[in-house]
Amino acid sequence: MIKIFSLFILIVGVLSNKKKDEYKMCDPEVPKVSTGFTGTFQCSLLSRADPIFTLQECFEDGSSCKNVATGIYTSHDSIIYTKSFDNPRNKAFNVTILMYHTCGTSRGLECKLPIPKEKIYCEEFPGPLYDLGVIDLNNRTYHERPQCRTVDTSQFPAKTEQGRAIQSQN
Repeated sequence: MIKIFSLFILIVGVLSNKKKDEYKMCDPEVPKVSTGFTGTFQCSLLSRADPIFTLQECFEDGSSCKNVATGIYTSHDSIIYTKSFDNPRNKAFNVTILMYHTCGTSRGLECKLPIPKEKIYCEEFPGPLYDLGVIDLNNRTYHERPQCRTVDTSQFPAKTEQGRAIQSQN
Protein backbone atom coordinates (compact mmCIF):
# COMPACT_ATOMS: atom_id res chain seq x y z
CA MET A 1 0.00 0.00 0.00
CA ILE A 2 2.83 2.39 0.86
CA LYS A 3 4.52 1.64 -2.49
CA ILE A 4 1.31 2.48 -4.38
CA PHE A 5 0.91 5.74 -2.44
CA SER A 6 4.57 6.65 -3.10
CA LEU A 7 4.10 5.94 -6.80
CA PHE A 8 0.98 8.14 -6.83
CA ILE A 9 2.88 11.02 -5.17
CA LEU A 10 5.73 10.61 -7.69
CA ILE A 11 3.33 10.71 -10.66
CA VAL A 12 1.50 13.78 -9.30
CA GLY A 13 4.84 15.52 -8.76
CA VAL A 14 6.02 14.78 -12.29
CA LEU A 15 2.73 15.98 -13.79
CA SER A 16 2.69 19.21 -11.76
CA ASN A 17 6.30 19.95 -12.75
CA LYS A 18 5.41 19.38 -16.40
CA LYS A 19 2.64 21.96 -16.11
CA LYS A 20 5.08 24.45 -14.53
CA ASP A 21 7.51 23.81 -17.38
CA GLU A 22 4.91 25.13 -19.84
CA TYR A 23 5.08 28.66 -18.41
CA LYS A 24 7.62 31.46 -18.76
CA MET A 25 8.40 34.14 -16.19
CA CYS A 26 10.46 37.22 -16.96
CA ASP A 27 12.20 39.65 -14.63
CA PRO A 28 9.68 42.36 -13.63
CA GLU A 29 12.20 45.03 -14.66
CA VAL A 30 11.94 43.91 -18.30
CA PRO A 31 9.22 46.05 -19.97
CA LYS A 32 8.52 43.88 -23.04
CA VAL A 33 8.45 40.20 -23.98
CA SER A 34 8.38 38.82 -27.50
CA THR A 35 7.80 35.75 -29.61
CA GLY A 36 7.13 34.79 -33.19
CA PHE A 37 6.45 31.96 -35.54
CA THR A 38 6.96 30.90 -39.10
CA GLY A 39 5.25 28.27 -41.22
CA THR A 40 3.74 27.25 -44.52
CA PHE A 41 0.15 26.02 -44.75
CA GLN A 42 -1.40 23.72 -47.32
CA CYS A 43 -5.02 22.73 -47.90
CA SER A 44 -5.16 21.00 -51.26
CA LEU A 45 -3.89 21.60 -54.74
CA LEU A 46 -7.18 23.27 -55.66
CA SER A 47 -7.66 25.71 -52.81
CA ARG A 48 -5.66 28.03 -50.61
CA ALA A 49 -5.15 27.22 -46.94
CA ASP A 50 -5.89 30.81 -45.87
CA PRO A 51 -5.66 30.37 -42.07
CA ILE A 52 -6.14 33.29 -39.68
CA PHE A 53 -4.21 33.51 -36.40
CA THR A 54 -4.51 35.01 -32.93
CA LEU A 55 -1.73 35.04 -30.33
CA GLN A 56 -3.17 34.38 -26.89
CA GLU A 57 -1.34 34.91 -23.60
CA CYS A 58 -2.52 32.76 -20.67
CA PHE A 59 -1.41 32.77 -17.05
CA GLU A 60 -0.43 30.03 -14.63
CA ASP A 61 -2.53 31.62 -11.86
CA GLY A 62 -5.71 30.96 -13.87
CA SER A 63 -6.60 34.60 -14.51
CA SER A 64 -8.27 35.34 -17.85
CA CYS A 65 -6.25 34.82 -21.01
CA LYS A 66 -5.80 37.82 -23.29
CA ASN A 67 -5.20 38.21 -26.98
CA VAL A 68 -1.98 40.06 -27.75
CA ALA A 69 -2.51 39.97 -31.54
CA THR A 70 -5.58 39.06 -33.62
CA GLY A 71 -6.48 38.76 -37.27
CA ILE A 72 -3.01 37.77 -38.45
CA TYR A 73 -3.04 36.22 -41.90
CA THR A 74 -0.63 34.61 -44.33
CA SER A 75 0.91 35.90 -47.50
CA HIS A 76 0.67 33.22 -50.22
CA ASP A 77 0.00 30.58 -47.52
CA SER A 78 3.25 31.21 -45.66
CA ILE A 79 4.06 33.49 -42.76
CA ILE A 80 6.84 35.00 -40.70
CA TYR A 81 5.36 36.84 -37.73
CA THR A 82 6.88 38.50 -34.66
CA LYS A 83 5.20 40.28 -31.79
CA SER A 84 6.38 42.12 -28.69
CA PHE A 85 3.96 42.93 -25.89
CA ASP A 86 3.94 44.11 -22.28
CA ASN A 87 5.63 41.85 -19.76
CA PRO A 88 2.97 40.46 -17.39
CA ARG A 89 5.17 41.36 -14.42
CA ASN A 90 5.35 38.78 -11.62
CA LYS A 91 3.13 36.34 -13.53
CA ALA A 92 4.10 33.08 -15.18
CA PHE A 93 2.58 32.97 -18.67
CA ASN A 94 2.54 31.09 -21.94
CA VAL A 95 1.59 32.00 -25.50
CA THR A 96 -0.57 29.92 -27.82
CA ILE A 97 -1.24 30.39 -31.51
CA LEU A 98 -4.96 30.05 -32.19
CA MET A 99 -5.28 29.02 -35.83
CA TYR A 100 -8.66 29.32 -37.57
CA HIS A 101 -9.32 27.49 -40.85
CA THR A 102 -11.99 25.83 -43.02
CA CYS A 103 -9.76 23.45 -44.98
CA GLY A 104 -11.49 20.17 -45.80
CA THR A 105 -14.67 21.10 -43.96
CA SER A 106 -17.73 23.27 -44.37
CA ARG A 107 -17.46 24.38 -40.75
CA GLY A 108 -14.88 26.45 -38.99
CA LEU A 109 -12.09 25.00 -36.88
CA GLU A 110 -9.97 26.59 -34.14
CA CYS A 111 -6.69 24.81 -33.39
CA LYS A 112 -4.33 25.54 -30.51
CA LEU A 113 -0.61 25.49 -31.29
CA PRO A 114 1.33 26.22 -28.07
CA ILE A 115 4.58 28.13 -28.51
CA PRO A 116 7.37 26.44 -26.50
CA LYS A 117 8.59 28.63 -23.65
CA GLU A 118 12.08 28.52 -25.18
CA LYS A 119 10.66 30.53 -28.10
CA ILE A 120 9.27 33.27 -25.81
CA TYR A 121 11.87 35.91 -25.03
CA CYS A 122 12.27 38.29 -22.09
CA GLU A 123 13.17 41.19 -24.37
CA GLU A 124 11.52 43.38 -26.98
CA PHE A 125 12.92 41.58 -30.03
CA PRO A 126 12.57 37.81 -30.41
CA GLY A 127 15.41 35.40 -31.04
CA PRO A 128 14.88 32.34 -33.25
CA LEU A 129 11.22 31.95 -34.15
CA TYR A 130 9.03 28.94 -33.50
CA ASP A 131 9.12 27.05 -36.81
CA LEU A 132 5.88 25.21 -37.50
CA GLY A 133 7.30 23.82 -40.74
CA VAL A 134 4.82 22.82 -43.44
CA ILE A 135 1.35 22.13 -42.06
CA ASP A 136 -1.16 20.22 -44.14
CA LEU A 137 -4.53 21.41 -42.85
CA ASN A 138 -6.18 18.33 -44.38
CA ASN A 139 -4.34 16.25 -41.77
CA ARG A 140 -6.66 14.82 -39.08
CA THR A 141 -4.52 16.50 -36.41
CA TYR A 142 -5.93 19.86 -37.52
CA HIS A 143 -9.55 18.65 -37.45
CA GLU A 144 -9.88 16.73 -34.17
CA ARG A 145 -9.78 17.22 -30.43
CA PRO A 146 -7.87 17.82 -28.26
CA GLN A 147 -5.94 20.21 -30.49
CA CYS A 148 -8.90 21.56 -32.49
CA ARG A 149 -12.55 22.33 -31.95
CA THR A 150 -15.45 23.29 -34.21
CA VAL A 151 -16.41 26.98 -34.16
CA ASP A 152 -18.76 29.02 -36.29
CA THR A 153 -16.85 30.94 -38.96
CA SER A 154 -18.49 34.12 -37.62
CA GLN A 155 -16.17 33.66 -34.61
CA PHE A 156 -13.07 33.90 -36.81
CA PRO A 157 -11.18 37.15 -36.20
CA ALA A 158 -11.27 39.69 -39.02
CA LYS A 159 -8.06 39.85 -41.05
CA THR A 160 -6.20 42.89 -39.76
CA GLU A 161 -2.45 42.24 -39.92
CA GLN A 162 -0.58 40.41 -42.67
CA GLY A 163 2.52 38.45 -41.74
CA ARG A 164 5.55 38.52 -44.02
CA ALA A 165 5.86 35.83 -46.68
CA ILE A 166 8.61 33.26 -46.53
CA GLN A 167 10.91 33.97 -49.47
CA SER A 168 11.69 30.95 -51.62
CA GLN A 169 15.37 30.05 -51.72
CA ASN A 170 16.01 29.30 -55.41
